[in-house]
Amino acid sequence: MLNDELLTAVAELCGTGVSKLVSCWQHFLRNLYKAYTRYNVSEDAKQEIELMVNDLHRSRSQAMFDALAALIVKWIADNGLPKFAKWLEAFYLTAPWSTWWYMASGVLGVMATNNPLESAWRGEHASMT
Repeated sequence: MLNDELLTAVAELCGTGVSKLVSCWQHFLRNLYKAYTRYNVSEDAKQEIELMVNDLHRSRSQAMFDALAALIVKWIADNGLPKFAKWLEAFYLTAPWSTWWYMASGVLGVMATNNPLESAWRGEHASMT
């Protein structure tokens, strides 16, 4: 588990323009599904949220992402899930952890995934054990 000092250092580095953290879409989805249970999200709300989040994932600019994110948070809070809305906004809709959408990297063709990194670590781990 990452400690607070490391998370702070990563956030500061991302804010300098030297580096940009690109989060993984699949990890976001997995944590979203876990949060459904934690916050008692109904099946109907889950379906609506997933449609909205998929649209958010397809954002083509930071402005588009921010505008859609604000609408989604408002919709979730207005539909009786203010704690879930607050969680989503705090953990996945604010920098530096909000970079799981299509063009978050700012580089055409660089998608929001860390699969290459995980593959490298898997190989490293296998060779050590």
